[in-house]
Amino acid sequence: APDYAVWDAGTRQVGQLCEQHADCVSGSCVEQRCVEATCNDGRKNGGETGTDCGPTCSALCPIGQGCLSPEHCETNACAEGVCVLPTCSDGVKNGSETDVDCGDICAPCQTGSVCEVGSDCQQGVCVNALCQAESCADGVLNGTETSVDCGGSDCGQCADGEPCGSDNDCVSG
Repeated sequence: APDYAVWDAGTRQVGQLCEQHADCVSGSCVEQRCVEATCNDGRKNGGETGTDCGPTCSALCPIGQGCLSPEHCETNACAEGVCVLPTCSDGVKNGSETDVDCGDICAPCQTGSVCEVGSDCQQGVCVNALCQAESCADGVLNGTETSVDCGGSDCGQCADGEPCGSDNDCVSG
C-alpha cells in the first residue's frame, strides 16, 4: 500500500494516488485517484469561490458563498470576499435598484440615471428610461405647477377647466 503520510497536502496531480480531497491540487479525490474539479461535484475546488459556483463555473454563488467580484454572486453584491444581500450604499447596481444605489426601494435617482417610473427619480420624471429634469412639458405635475405642465411661477397659464392656485394661473384670469 502507498505511504500517504509522506505526501504534502494538495500536491498530487490528476491521475495520481490520493487518500483524501486535500491531497490533490484539484481538491478532488475519487476512488483514491486525483480527478479534475468540476462545477457539479458538490465541493468548493478548482477555481471556484463557492461550492460549484464562481468565476470558473456558470453558476452564480448564493449569499454566504465566496466571491472575487459582484458578478460572481446571485445578488450581484460581494463584500470582503463573500456574496451578501445588496444594499442601497454598496456602489453597485443590484437588487431592485434601477441605477447604482438609487431607484425603487432606494433613494430617488439624479437626472440622467436609469429609471423605470417617475418615483425612481428625484424630479419625479422618467422619460425613455432616464430621469429627467422637471419642465413645463414633462407630463408630470411638479415644480411650482398648479396643474400638469401649466400654472405656477415657471409655466404658462392653464386652459379653462384646469386646476389653478390663483387667477394668474388661468388663461381666463
